[in-house]
Amino acid sequence: MAQLVSEFILSRLDYCNAVLVGLPRATLDTLQRVQNAAACLVLNLRLRDHVTPALNQLHWLPVAGRIKFKLCLLMHLITQVAVPGRHCSVSNYQQSQTSEIVRNNGLRQTNDENEVR
Repeated sequence: MAQLVSEFILSRLDYCNAVLVGLPRATLDTLQRVQNAAACLVLNLRLRDHVTPALNQLHWLPVAGRIKFKLCLLMHLITQVAVPGRHCSVSNYQQSQTSEIVRNNGLRQTNDENEVR
């Protein structure tokens, strides 16, 4: 039952949830109620039972947490893993920013270009 709910309901909650960042809490509350009902269905709880322990037992993040996790994961993939050509340009950008900070603040730079004293 948990696998079916995960496949049909949670996959729909997670689909494009990065665009839900910054929406009003009232909008996210609607999605949270859907997730709470899914947790009650999986664990055979009454609708009036507390759902937070059920979400913890199922290892499901609340909707706001899922959105935040997805956004953080996307940013990690963009900056570290998924785009190797882009990684070089991000690294060069960071080095140029570091050099500019060193010049503007009068800081000394050691032999290692990434380490600033």
